Amino acid sequence: MKKNLLFVIITICTLQITVSAQKSRVGMVGGYTLSNFSGELGGTDIDYKSRAGFTLGLIVEAPLGKGNFSFQPGLHYMQKGAVTAESNKQLEYIALRYIELQGNILYNTSGDKTGGTFFLGAGPTFSVAVPSKSVIRDKKEKRSVETNLSLGNEPADSYTSADYGANVLAGFRFKKGFMFSFNYTIGIANILPDSPDPAKANDVTKNGSFGLRIGVLINNPK
Repeated sequence: MKKNLLFVIITICTLQITVSAQKSRVGMVGGYTLSNFSGELGGTDIDYKSRAGFTLGLIVEAPLGKGNFSFQPGLHYMQKGAVTAESNKQLEYIALRYIELQGNILYNTSGDKTGGTFFLGAGPTFSVAVPSKSVIRDKKEKRSVETNLSLGNEPADSYTSADYGANVLAGFRFKKGFMFSFNYTIGIANILPDSPDPAKANDVTKNGSFGLRIGVLINNPK
């Protein structure tokens, strides 16, 4: 609960500060995600298949001084997880969902010759898990059995309720404000709760997610 409250406070303060900047712009982005887990379970490296999903978000972009750098915080709904097993008859996957705050510092090229601006950036991420599920889908019958995942820090929980990591991105922004970007978010935190079971003491699972986003920035009224 304390982490969730801190997350909300940081998000509100960050967006208020950046939106109030005279030359800041507000935008909407959405797109495709391809996520997987990394780590070790029972002494064996995780070897799952990637899971496709989508993302939607709000971003603010504010110039930092008069140079080529800008600050771009964003609040995103993210689908993550992994395909844990697959056969000709059945597909099993973990469908984790997060509200994720990203705080990227961008370097922007001058766009006089290209009609737009290339940008590169990186920054930290902090995520709060929202209701998530494990799914077993029968491919032939085209029906699924869904089980709600328990999210928290107790040993009985499936995954932790929070995650943090780092994000890198690159993209192109047109003069009209339309943009597209590629990003990769790597989880730093172990999203498995601590377990008193010695056999699980060294278990580690971390998120990783590749994304393709399109969006638009709108000039802030003066």
